[in-house]
Amino acid sequence: MTKQHITLLIPGLFDSIAMPPRAMPPLVALETLLARADQHEGLADSYNTCVLEHFDIGADRDHIPIAAVSRHADGGDRDGHIWMHIDPVYLNADKDRLILQGGQILEMDFAEAGTLLQELNTLYADDGWYFEAFHQNRWYARLPQEPLSSFHALSDVLGRSVEPFLPRGEDQTYFHRFMNEVQMLLHASTVNHQRAQQDKHPINSVWCWGPGKLPQQVHCDWHCVYANEPYVKGLAMLADTPVHAVPASADHIIAESMGGDADSEHHMLVVLEPSEEDMLSLDSGHYLEKISMLEERWFAPLLQAINTRRLASISLLGCDSVRYQLGKHQMRRFWRKRKRISLNRNTMRTP
Repeated sequence: MTKQHITLLIPGLFDSIAMPPRAMPPLVALETLLARADQHEGLADSYNTCVLEHFDIGADRDHIPIAAVSRHADGGDRDGHIWMHIDPVYLNADKDRLILQGGQILEMDFAEAGTLLQELNTLYADDGWYFEAFHQNRWYARLPQEPLSSFHALSDVLGRSVEPFLPRGEDQTYFHRFMNEVQMLLHASTVNHQRAQQDKHPINSVWCWGPGKLPQQVHCDWHCVYANEPYVKGLAMLADTPVHAVPASADHIIAESMGGDADSEHHMLVVLEPSEEDMLSLDSGHYLEKISMLEERWFAPLLQAINTRRLASISLLGCDSVRYQLGKHQMRRFWRKRKRISLNRNTMRTP
């Protein structure tokens, strides 16, 4: 009898882009899962803290060292330095606001990133800062001391006015000044002059977030983790847990789980982080395509695996304070008829 368990973490699953309920396609598997599953409330309601519901880092969860963990996944180094995300962004002036955009919209190559990082290292060498990158859109800074302010994740600010999300705390003035200095450096850089000639968005600022030291120890109960995002990959690596790239569908994971000892418990974590298009798009067609893909490639195969007893249970989390738990016993709740659900919770991104 199988004892394979899959936890599926999909941040923003229920954050539709203002789609009217009548436009939602039939989501038979997802609707059945939600109707029959046990619901457990009181869990974390943000992606970064939701991940830490599944990993014990033995540290203050209000100051998660996301940059150090992500850098460990990107580069494999394990040191005791303080690292912070210093991600390149484009600040778009909109009337009296600055709207933050970044990631793929920058169309930046690694050569451009290398030139800008070299300029930053030259400017801040005497301050004890060191900049590096393993991905053109994901930069890191080694800091001489621990920041005394709070910071917001880049994903929280994309598409929004930056002012409410600027660093706040004892040394906030220092980081505000740093960001202003970097903006002046970037404005004068030959990289941005060349980008202007190519009609590309300027790389005109950076976003600071996720500072801290690498946790000394990380523990988890997962037998394996499937994730592409470096924060989760880094935590799994630190916990000495096998970590794999997320496959195109649940079928691969279900097949892999059948290869082990059928009498042993096997717990797998799968993290399907949102893409930049998911976070920024106001196009209901994009959301329709995404939720239909999840239904076909993930929810339907997982539900079928429960019905055929190839899986013992599924846990579904959307990082909205609720966990849905479904096993063979819950599947027998035939009196709980599935209902057409509206995933529109009026969570369209606002400044």
